[in-house]
Amino acid sequence: MLIAFFRLMLSLIFVIPGNIMVLPLTTYISFYTERERVAALAGSKVKILAMDVKASIKVVAYISTYPIYVCAFTFIFNVLLRWYYGLEGADSYYYTFIFFMAFPIL
Repeated sequence: MLIAFFRLMLSLIFVIPGNIMVLPLTTYISFYTERERVAALAGSKVKILAMDVKASIKVVAYISTYPIYVCAFTFIFNVLLRWYYGLEGADSYYYTFIFFMAFPIL
């Protein structure tokens, strides 16, 4: 049980940066889907909670916005590498490529 608890704590430590990076997108999509759910409830007489509308809009919103979000973060990362750290050319592109590939894992 102690080993399982240690693994859980270690996993949670590595998940925190990814959750922080995706927090703005998640917050925006949550507000957007809630607004659409309320609109679907107002327009229908048979819907009780409209959670199916909320779930389907979340899926579509994440599929359409997540790639743009990752590209924007990668661009910002590249700009910071060049401006703040002073990396030029191949080094900045190398680290940017690694960031782009590792972003979904973070």
